Amino acid sequence: MWKIILSLAITLFSVSSLAALLYSDTLTFEGQLLDDNGDPIAGPADVKFQIYNPNGTCLLYEETYSALALDSKGNFAVKIGGSGTGTRNTAADGNLNWKTIFQNGSSVRTYDATYCNPAYSSSLGEIRKLRVTVNATVLTPDFTLSPAPSASVAETLQGKTASDFVTISGNANLSGPIQFDNYNELRFSNAASYYVGFRAPIGLSASNVWELPLTDGANGQVLKTNGAGALGWVTFPTNYSSGGSMGGNLFITASNSLTVSGRIWTSSDLTVDGNANIAGLLYGNTGYFSSGLEVSSYGSAATPSVMVGGTNGLYSTSGNDLGFGVFGTERLTIDNSGMFKFIGKASIGTAANPSATLHLPGSTTAAGSAPLKINSGTLMSTAEAGAIEYDGTYLYYTDGGSVRRQLASTTGLVSKAGDSMTGVLGIQSGTAATPGLSVSGDSDTGLYAPAANSIALSTLGTQRLVINGSGYVGIGTTAPSTLLTVSSSGTALTPFTIQTNPAASTNISTIVLNNTHGAGNWQNQISLQSAGAEKWAIGNDSTATGSNDFFIWDNAVGAMRLLINTNGYVGINTATPSVELDINGLMRITRQGSGSTPNCNGSNDSAIALTYGRKLCVCNGSTWVNASDGSTACTF
Repeated sequence: MWKIILSLAITLFSVSSLAALLYSDTLTFEGQLLDDNGDPIAGPADVKFQIYNPNGTCLLYEETYSALALDSKGNFAVKIGGSGTGTRNTAADGNLNWKTIFQNGSSVRTYDATYCNPAYSSSLGEIRKLRVTVNATVLTPDFTLSPAPSASVAETLQGKTASDFVTISGNANLSGPIQFDNYNELRFSNAASYYVGFRAPIGLSASNVWELPLTDGANGQVLKTNGAGALGWVTFPTNYSSGGSMGGNLFITASNSLTVSGRIWTSSDLTVDGNANIAGLLYGNTGYFSSGLEVSSYGSAATPSVMVGGTNGLYSTSGNDLGFGVFGTERLTIDNSGMFKFIGKASIGTAANPSATLHLPGSTTAAGSAPLKINSGTLMSTAEAGAIEYDGTYLYYTDGGSVRRQLASTTGLVSKAGDSMTGVLGIQSGTAATPGLSVSGDSDTGLYAPAANSIALSTLGTQRLVINGSGYVGIGTTAPSTLLTVSSSGTALTPFTIQTNPAASTNISTIVLNNTHGAGNWQNQISLQSAGAEKWAIGNDSTATGSNDFFIWDNAVGAMRLLINTNGYVGINTATPSVELDINGLMRITRQGSGSTPNCNGSNDSAIALTYGRKLCVCNGSTWVNASDGSTACTF
């Protein structure tokens, strides 16, 4: 482990035009390398310098100093950049020029899957990271290169000239507007360093200008806009006997009441702690009445007595019921017996838009979260079509023929009292341990849905087979990645067995790989893999061009180990055999033991053998002879 003590000189510019970089294309890096005990490291050392974007995901520059000399104290000094003496890796860093690397507010490097993923575009004021590697060890943390404005002669600053800026030492008259960007404030301070500030709202979507009045107003008056940008002094009203309007909040205390014979319209809040008796209409954003709100008009769905937002509101048809109208149409009525009548679709306990006449939420694991419960009771003496009843043991429904049906028994099995099943049988998703459809008496064996658009089979509470939404079948795996994925682990190292019993001695057991593409591609292949990576492949038509060959491919090194082509030529370590046996490399023949002579007769005519003394011999049908002359007898 090494330590480094360094002195770093770098100026990083945050303006679009980097004129200062015309005067320098290097940065000086001075450092001292020490070991864990604080002692200097003896040189030389291999030091690599890399410049990255702030996230360290995009390489912008790489330079290596091989065998860098260190003094007796472990000190060194190098120049990184155009005039440096190190070796730059332009293939990795994109060969960017020095100015582009430190340019802020522009695109710096395009996408590179290995060295810059994703592409890098810099923002104004953004830093860079300098990474140092000594003798293949990366020093941590990375060094930060911070931006600092610099210029020998600056005609502009971020596109603005000197006339765009104002320096004020006393009073000043400005001929143009003062603009504060990024929601900054205009502040007026006093001698105690306190201030009053003005700031534009964040959600502003249009520009607004208000013009002040020429003179001061009277005591107690306030500024009011005329809606066109002109402000004027007005007296804030405290009472209205007839007519008038109010743009702010109206508050009536509990010791007073509000009586209005016409209409109230407020664009803000209306708060009444006392009683409010309104003979006309009440319009507003919100209303709160702590003692009560009395409306003398019954109204209707089209003209509600209490109106909110146009034709939406409350009304009563007779004084004994309460109606809610939406857009002039009756949607809910509560009568004096407590009965609710919905017109349209309604959701209870869920924010989702209802997709049925009554939309209920799903339950949770919490007690009492069931969306619907039926208390136990006595079955009606006369069954009514469409009724659902619960007697404390069974759940019943009555069909259109007024026949009461038992929905479920205590064991959870569907009971149809001898009827044939028609339509769709819906089951719960379930789990491997508790499948939605299980075998009677074996609750952890059955059919369930592990995810949307998937179906699975489990036995003994464990998933055995799954078919996912892509049609992939998995045996022994929860995530099949092919049409059929069979997985085993532990001691079960035989994932599947294919067993046949031929009917006759002439029958054979066959595993068929059938490529139905036709002419131009006959390739079939068996892939032998480890951890998802292919190691060996065995197949035919090695080039997938309709060639009738057989091959064994070593994918670990990317080499053809054996190929038999359409001529019957066998190639070892070559994909293009040109003779009956074509070996690309060496062939080894094991020599015979001393004094051990193999048989030589008509059945092995032309066989070759190597004597113990390493002489190559050929069988001529009866005698082993020297291969070099074909006549001299061989002695093994």
